[in-house]
Amino acid sequence: MVELGSMMMGLCERAKLWLFCGVVLIGYVGEAIEKVCKVNCVQVERMYEMYLGMGNIEHMDVGFEEFLQENGKDICPEHGVITYVEGKVQCSVHVDEDDSDGDGDGDVPYL
Repeated sequence: MVELGSMMMGLCERAKLWLFCGVVLIGYVGEAIEKVCKVNCVQVERMYEMYLGMGNIEHMDVGFEEFLQENGKDICPEHGVITYVEGKVQCSVHVDEDDSDGDGDGDVPYL
């Protein structure tokens, strides 16, 4: 009977270890998905700015939507809504937390 009790205790400890590993792995996957989205947003932003500059075109929401239809497939792995606001391409799911002060620039001030 003692052997069965210690065997069950070992199984319980292994289950906890597997659960912990699963939680850690899910965290890494979530971070990777967010990084992919942010890198994709930066690429689309650069491409869109080149598109505007080459055609001497001013930004319009409709024009950005058309640009995304042609050039912006699968930007966010979680299917976030991609917008262009104040010169930045943004995802509705992966909000940039660096710009949390609300002033809209997100840049580090310099003297």
